[in-house]
Amino acid sequence: MAGVATLFSPDLRPEALGVAKSVPGRLLHLQVHIEGLVVNLVNIYALTSVPERLRFCQQASAFLSTLDPHECLVLGGDFNTTLEERDRSGTEQCLAAVDVLQKIVEPNSLVDIWRNHHLDDISTFTFVRVEAHRSRHSWWDRIYLSRFHLS
Repeated sequence: MAGVATLFSPDLRPEALGVAKSVPGRLLHLQVHIEGLVVNLVNIYALTSVPERLRFCQQASAFLSTLDPHECLVLGGDFNTTLEERDRSGTEQCLAAVDVLQKIVEPNSLVDIWRNHHLDDISTFTFVRVEAHRSRHSWWDRIYLSRFHLS
């Protein structure tokens, strides 16, 4: 079972311009108008199986390439992949998944908002599993923002 949603504060009243479910239950796109700015909100939930995750990330990348690069892009969700060594412990990284995620982040000039504001934090993780007196942790859930809209 999978699902994604985008929630808004009751104080924020964006004008919805469009909705797309590119990959049902896995990728939701809302295009909204907020305070004079068109924002593309894309929420994803990547699959855990490596072959399926690769296929999903390729679909997500293809979808993102259809968006107007001049509009603000906010991409958030559970990527089930990390880009940096410091973002995981005790788990093997699938290099093919890293490559596909980089092909999403780099061409869209995306910045991980948390990492951008907490450069030295190496102790915050979004996934933790403890088994047999050993813990594994990763930074899988992230929110990316277009570099051009950081201000």
